[in-house]
Amino acid sequence: MPKLYFHRTSEYANNARSIAVFIDGKKALTIPNGGSEAIEVSAEKHQVYAKIDWCYSPNLELDVKETDKIKIEVSSYKMGKWLIPTALVAAALYFIIDYFFGFAATWLFVIVVPVFLYQLYFLTFGRKRYLQLTLLND
Repeated sequence: MPKLYFHRTSEYANNARSIAVFIDGKKALTIPNGGSEAIEVSAEKHQVYAKIDWCYSPNLELDVKETDKIKIEVSSYKMGKWLIPTALVAAALYFIIDYFFGFAATWLFVIVVPVFLYQLYFLTFGRKRYLQLTLLND
């Protein structure tokens, strides 16, 4: 019987929440941060998507054959893993420079504001592309 293997990348932003995986509109399994899960499916076409809170991934259509073992990586949007730490470091540098050296490094907000807006997009208008399902080669 064919199997789908799901591996979730370890991410800072989503580490307290599990991601639910839906196959053909029904919840099939949940994956913890950095975890892996597998599920047997029938040999036919399947629609797969992932969901975390109000955010989704685009549908992934799979044509599963009888002997398939399909590996899928579940992750958040592109560069999501690095954006929060980058914004935190820039904000901390701003306050350190202001406190110890006495001048405002407002140019650091050139980093923080676009990062904030990029994340805000994926939490609002881009919420149906917040997660990504990527087929992995063997």
